[in-house]
Amino acid sequence: MSDSLQTYCAVKRRICQTLPDEHRYRVANPSLMVTGVVRSRSVQQSQVAGEMPLTCQDKSLVQRRRRFLMNSAVKIDRFYGPFICPFMQARDQHMLPLILDGSPAGRHCQMLMAAGGYQHRALPLAWSVRKGQKGHFPTTEHLKVVERAAAHLPAQAPVVLLGDGEFGNVALTQDARARNWDFVLRTACDDLVWIEGEASPLSSFRLGRMKPSGWRMCSGPMPNSAR
Repeated sequence: MSDSLQTYCAVKRRICQTLPDEHRYRVANPSLMVTGVVRSRSVQQSQVAGEMPLTCQDKSLVQRRRRFLMNSAVKIDRFYGPFICPFMQARDQHMLPLILDGSPAGRHCQMLMAAGGYQHRALPLAWSVRKGQKGHFPTTEHLKVVERAAAHLPAQAPVVLLGDGEFGNVALTQDARARNWDFVLRTACDDLVWIEGEASPLSSFRLGRMKPSGWRMCSGPMPNSAR
């Protein structure tokens, strides 16, 4: 048995255990895809297809993957969970950075993503895609993506929510506090904070400094001057 076929069989067994009632077609395809990614160490479709244990031409395998991903019966969280959840659960004793980002995706589309930080890489946990080339996602979409990403995180792990100026809104910070997360969300240094009826710009507040034991974690927005 080839190495790629051994990998495929191991992956397929795990998916069948997790999703015992799933259709065999929808079990075989993610098993092939994961095998291709693991063996090729790439997410490029042609390279992934080249490592699948099938005799079809690479072009046919790429088309097969596309049909699977476009299938309305395929629920992303249902199929992605069995792979990402064990990894995240294994990090329950470590600080988990949850990174929010909005960026272009494909042709004339935008993607909102929540990713877990790990060894200078961002591991996608949840995402949303819409048509359009410019503009921020609404706060409601921010909250939905965070909710889906949170389902993959260990319940007791310390989490720090990270994001740029798009995510510096009150609703998101309130949601983070309700989850007992720390957060660092960029905002303008000239934004005003009202304390006992007196307004002060964020730039007037002193930031935590480095101590011998490391950085002091502060919950709250981060001014531009802190970057």
